[in-house]
Amino acid sequence: MRKFIYAFLICGIFYFSVSLLSCRAAEPFAYELLEDGTAVVTRYTGRASVVEIPAELGGVPVREIGEEAFLGCERITRITIPEGAVRIGRYAFEYCTSLTSVTIPQSVREIGYGAFKNCVSLKEITLPETLSLLESCVFENCASLERVVFPETAKEVPPGTFKNCTSLREAVLAAETETALEAAFSGCTNLQALGAVKGFGFVSDYAFEGCASLQDFTFEGGTLTIGAGAFSGCRNLNKVRFIGDFNESAIKWGAFYRCPALSSAVLPEGIYRIDGYAFAACPNLKTLWMPDGFYYCLLYTSDAADEL
Repeated sequence: MRKFIYAFLICGIFYFSVSLLSCRAAEPFAYELLEDGTAVVTRYTGRASVVEIPAELGGVPVREIGEEAFLGCERITRITIPEGAVRIGRYAFEYCTSLTSVTIPQSVREIGYGAFKNCVSLKEITLPETLSLLESCVFENCASLERVVFPETAKEVPPGTFKNCTSLREAVLAAETETALEAAFSGCTNLQALGAVKGFGFVSDYAFEGCASLQDFTFEGGTLTIGAGAFSGCRNLNKVRFIGDFNESAIKWGAFYRCPALSSAVLPEGIYRIDGYAFAACPNLKTLWMPDGFYYCLLYTSDAADEL
């Protein structure tokens, strides 16, 4: 009997120790230890509206905000991520519907897919200069977001980053930003300004679809691609500029479809291909100047242009 009790106690101690190593809690934060001796926050169980994530949990530094750690925490209005954290995981703060303010330290280098998706009360955010990886759809459906500041090192806006951010007026992009990927700003109906960006060299499919307040846009020389539906539904777009020398460039299907404010467009040398309906449903487009040397051009590019 005594041997049985000893064995039971030993097993219990072993099980308890393993549990502590795999998942620990420092109210109201659950966390796990990583192999490098740091911690990842796995879940927030508190009920506070203002949350400051501690820099240490269990005596070890917090390195990461884990996947879905604050998912659906509807009470939180403000949150501060500690200096020293390097990654915000996928869906970490999704559906924090009352969240209006987030402080992200300069130590953060990665923000995962959909990290702030559906944070419908979030109004403004500044991304750290140290950021090296911004995954897709990070701020999708943040309907109250009005302004965002990108780091100077950012050269692209990932897919769906600001999709359906209907209140977004200004995206302060770096001067060297040259790429907007698929649906990056799709549905941003109030977007008017893009910061200090010199000009885009690659605009992917539907990148600015439905940006009804966008009035002018600049493309920079090089190998330019304007994707399918990239500016479709930009009803106030009235000026398109091409700066520099272009080569092997293309305008894809429906790129400027339904841009009624566009009255003229002068395409530069180096654009060799224009797909169908690229300028269709542009009723005020009277002049479309195209240089020699086209490899491929569909004649139903615009249903309103009378000078080709």
